[in-house]
Amino acid sequence: MRPRLAATVATMLVLGLPACERAAERAGDTGSTTLTVYASLPLQGPTGPESEAVANGARLALREAGGKVGGLIVKLAVLDDSTPRADGWDREQTAENARAVVRDRTAIAYLGDGPSGATAISLPILNAAGVLQVSPTSGYQGLTGGRDAERGEPERFYPSGVRTFARPVPSDAVQARALLAGLDGERCRRLQVLDDRGVGGRGLAAAVERLATAAGIEVLSREGLPEAGDASEPAATVVERGADCVLFAGALADGVPALFDALHAADPRLELFGGDDLATDSFARALSAGTQARTHLTAPPGVLEPLPGVQAFVRGYRETFGMPARTGAIYGYEAMRLVLAAIERAGPLGNDRAAVIGALFELGERQSPLGPYRIGSDGNSTRTAYSRLGVRDGRLVRLGTASFGPG
Repeated sequence: MRPRLAATVATMLVLGLPACERAAERAGDTGSTTLTVYASLPLQGPTGPESEAVANGARLALREAGGKVGGLIVKLAVLDDSTPRADGWDREQTAENARAVVRDRTAIAYLGDGPSGATAISLPILNAAGVLQVSPTSGYQGLTGGRDAERGEPERFYPSGVRTFARPVPSDAVQARALLAGLDGERCRRLQVLDDRGVGGRGLAAAVERLATAAGIEVLSREGLPEAGDASEPAATVVERGADCVLFAGALADGVPALFDALHAADPRLELFGGDDLATDSFARALSAGTQARTHLTAPPGVLEPLPGVQAFVRGYRETFGMPARTGAIYGYEAMRLVLAAIERAGPLGNDRAAVIGALFELGERQSPLGPYRIGSDGNSTRTAYSRLGVRDGRLVRLGTASFGPG
């Protein structure tokens, strides 16, 4: 069955809703010539600046398109999926954002969420209603495939039975191999793996543990850290176990820089690794000078790449917003461009949710500031490049970029 037809059939079967209710949740049934693309991002807390950059990237792409696709007017509405209480993204707020989008008859697509854990909440809600979702930065493998995922994934994210999710960022299957290369480069032999107990952190930690074990690196244990507490205790435990390297897989939270500093204080010889959630200016600035010298991060290729397309994007972003671009901006930009291209490809059905979903999976090769790629039938980008970053003088420094096959 062709993707467009399959999407249409699946939408009509969603949750057994009466036909009149199903129709009210589909932009295509309204004939609207004004469409809304929603973005849902954690605008408060430690990742707020990165999320604002993602939103600005989407704004820039829409501005370049003149706010139109053919005869359709396209608007961007940015929602906050964080709360002051949560100090970051919030489960209830994320779910409410997704439900609000479903209720809006003009909604054609949803950019988000940023963190993989939030996307794991919004995706089944939006999929059931047949709304296209493109996440700029959610890398968790379970959103698209079963390896290093949790039970019932990815099926539980697609109650309609139709894929409605895509991401321009490489999946964590690629990031896990980049981290393994970093571990090999530092000659790690006894690895302690820590995660933040979140969906994305657990998935990345599991992938690195599997790959490291296969490569002959002894994984001492893989443990989830409590949300709050004194970082000196887990640091002392790591040193007692005789680790020479530590990987933290998880989101940036207020206590993470303190954990890295505590690990370095407990044993200054430890090599400290973190995933792309930590590849932010705020994390880099929060580390002590000694910790910075021992910190190794991975991130999808971004604003530090010496590519002509990237540098042109960086200049355009600064001219538009009066500030330096962050890596998330490129992926917000590309996420919006994917949606606009899908609307255009859908032609006269550009205001039909099911048609736009089908069109996105038929786009073929795309050009972006980072080079060519395509979105596969599973929603993954074909990009396999990942960057290694260090921290020097409170700044992220690109050490190199290489291509890695999926894990």
